[in-house]
Amino acid sequence: MMNRVHVQVGKFASGLRKRLFREHLGDFDGTQINYQDPISDSFYKDVWLSTAARNTTMFEKIFNCIPTDSAFTFTQLREIQSASKLCETNPEEARRLLQTIRGYLVLIPHKFLSKEHLGPKLPAKEILAPAWFWT
Repeated sequence: MMNRVHVQVGKFASGLRKRLFREHLGDFDGTQINYQDPISDSFYKDVWLSTAARNTTMFEKIFNCIPTDSAFTFTQLREIQSASKLCETNPEEARRLLQTIRGYLVLIPHKFLSKEHLGPKLPAKEILAPAWFWT
């Protein structure tokens, strides 16, 4: 089934896709999540994104991970870097929270340093190159 439409799929490709989904979602025995329709909106939002969001929250809480969507400016970034990490202050609680992480999914921090101008500054000679050169 693909997006609620029954389709014929290859046995190898379907098995590989489901095995990779199980690995990324931390469902190694394949019993916790229904993988019959992996491209549906409900699977993406209710399973994939919710797992990634939960993992991201736990990693940020335990390790103060960088990059993070919590740091829009360099000032906020320095505050996050200087804050004590839960893994150092309370290892038992950190270990307990690590047990809630499933798989390898995390959200990409699209808003990291979004309020900062990260281009070259005058008098740097790099400012003469067009912006597309650096992306």
